[in-house]
Amino acid sequence: MFSQPDETIHTHNKTINLAVKINPPLPIFSIMTPYSGTKVAKIAAEGNGGYKLLTTNRDEYNKQLGGAMKFANLTRKQIEWMQAKAYLKVYLFNLRFKDLFFLILEYYRAGITLLKKMLSGQNSLNQYFTKKTCRLRFYT
Repeated sequence: MFSQPDETIHTHNKTINLAVKINPPLPIFSIMTPYSGTKVAKIAAEGNGGYKLLTTNRDEYNKQLGGAMKFANLTRKQIEWMQAKAYLKVYLFNLRFKDLFFLILEYYRAGITLLKKMLSGQNSLNQYFTKKTCRLRFYT
């Protein structure tokens, strides 16, 4: 999970390198999200740990594409680029080209949505997000 309290680019890179080394069958890199009733929500509401709660809109509470919190050391855009880098490194450095192909095929709409968001500089995905855009299915 990215963006633990007071995380930096350096700690994100360490997380990515560990994931490459572990090479999990289904890597999932999520971004810290302040779900109601959690310790993170309380920390964010208080403005501690480098977190700042931006909204209570439940549509923004998504570990992949949301934007409910601001982080002290990194922008949301930086974190999302690190997230994309993490997926690419795990698959490419472990020579899992077929898995990467199927990941892209399965989630291309969500990827395009995320790319549009990152390139536009928007903090919110509400203008891009539709039910068709992100059909997330996990296989075991």
